[in-house]
Amino acid sequence: MLNQISRYLRLNILSRINRYPLSNRVKMQSPVFILSAGRSGSTLLRKILLRSGHVSIPPETHSLIPDLTFLYLKHGNTSWEKLIDVLIDDIKNKSYFNYWEMSVTTEDVFYLKHNVPHCLESVISFFYQKYSKAYHPNATVWGDKTPFLIYHTDVLNTLFPNARFIFITRDGRDVIESFTKNNIYQDIPYLCRRWIYSLKERDRLKKKKPKSVHLLQYEELVNDPVKEVEKICNFLSIPFHTSYLDNSWVHMGDDEQVHFSNTKLKVHVNNVGKWKKSLSLPEQEEIEKAIGLLLKKNGYEK
Repeated sequence: MLNQISRYLRLNILSRINRYPLSNRVKMQSPVFILSAGRSGSTLLRKILLRSGHVSIPPETHSLIPDLTFLYLKHGNTSWEKLIDVLIDDIKNKSYFNYWEMSVTTEDVFYLKHNVPHCLESVISFFYQKYSKAYHPNATVWGDKTPFLIYHTDVLNTLFPNARFIFITRDGRDVIESFTKNNIYQDIPYLCRRWIYSLKERDRLKKKKPKSVHLLQYEELVNDPVKEVEKICNFLSIPFHTSYLDNSWVHMGDDEQVHFSNTKLKVHVNNVGKWKKSLSLPEQEEIEKAIGLLLKKNGYEK
């Protein structure tokens, strides 16, 4: 939390002395950010929303948005043209940007230098909207579903004051089981801290922006997807239809990665409580000691 406060103060101080603002106060975007501790169903929800045709969410951006933000502030007193070159170079060097299957053209660079409001919000929005036009042309809402951004909600709120957030909470034991058994992370103490942090950030942002935050439990999503997805559609002001929950193909861009393999299946409850059989007894005891009280507080019993 102290690191986040420090980042927030730095962000605000630098943005005030910067030559160019971070956000376009005249015409602000209203994207949606799906946040969680990771391994909590955000890719599943992304796939469901993409099927609607009303929402466009590209593959995960990892540190793209916070990296661009601090680059923008670092070089903010140069000319707008040079600043765009710095930002574009960083985007091109992000290997995960390849999953967007979208190149940055000389026409894009010219447009950003000469035809958008001089603020970072406009630059970032340009790429998300370009992705939307290419793969989800009827979408009225664009967004992102990078779990890492749970650590940068200060950046998101500063860039996009009208942003909306969907927080997905999942039993921390199943979250940790999924991380470790998919060989993504093996550090259980770190994963416990990450899960705890995600809940604190969820509660903090819900208190700060109650009308802009929708809370969702993974277990409720897979047990009653019709009810939960309809509530999300109402939150995003888009129509709901049960066809969003079928298993039809939709362009994802990154679903061939092994740890996203479950999204190829229909919505199911098979992974609820998987930790009981998959985690060893010492692992269960270690996790219980670290997050047991929060598990109980959030309705997750033994």
